[in-house]
Amino acid sequence: MRTKGLSKHLAPMDWMISGATASDFQEAGVRLNRAVGELGGDSVGVVFEMPNSFGKFPTADQMFGHFINPEWHDFYSNNQHLIQHDIMARHLFVSGVPHFVDVRRPETFPATSMTKDEAGFVQLAVEFGMRQTLSMSYFNGRTARQSILMLNQTACGSGDLSELCRNHLPEFYLAAQYFVEGLHIQELAREAPLGRLSDRERDCLSWAATGRTTKEIADILHLADDTVNEYFTSAMRKLGAGNRTQAVVRAYVLNQIAP
Repeated sequence: MRTKGLSKHLAPMDWMISGATASDFQEAGVRLNRAVGELGGDSVGVVFEMPNSFGKFPTADQMFGHFINPEWHDFYSNNQHLIQHDIMARHLFVSGVPHFVDVRRPETFPATSMTKDEAGFVQLAVEFGMRQTLSMSYFNGRTARQSILMLNQTACGSGDLSELCRNHLPEFYLAAQYFVEGLHIQELAREAPLGRLSDRERDCLSWAATGRTTKEIADILHLADDTVNEYFTSAMRKLGAGNRTQAVVRAYVLNQIAP
């Protein structure tokens, strides 16, 4: 397992651009799997923007990649009722805190005790090859939906995710969240044509990227402060952004403003 120098594989903007510039979610999954390989993982599964309600299995178009391996992914998809006993999924919906599990170390499970059905679910996952998982979720307050990312180390692999968790968890958590943001940008680019921002909206975002205040931008563009704010509001709405910072980043990734 390569733990030294892992930081070079965890640059957040690289992860965001990887997700945003993929042609679709499947290509994004291939790119993400390649990145995870650099970190010592065997596979990665993603659930994107599913309802924030535990117990409901995500739809096929909300999932890509593999949770553990293709065989487990297919089995779980065909036995969706088992999600009621998935203690790792329940943890992500209840707390959202990244969690590392090593099936050889019972103390790493999110529950101190398990029901017979929950223990049976874990045993099934182990039989399909699960050894270690690092799971994390991200709640989107704007859509009230949840995205989940699960990094896997299987029984046939030779790595050890515990080192990644000990030494690089904050970096990985941030990079993964940037990847999810990239997926939002990719989705936005597919749903609306590029070029939707007006010249004035681009001007305001470009100056905001340099750290200029509303008043400074208004003076530079010879506009009223309220007019500049209106351009920002319009640009944020078009980009599906919650604030100016997010609007600037999305505009940059979508090549709507120059770096």
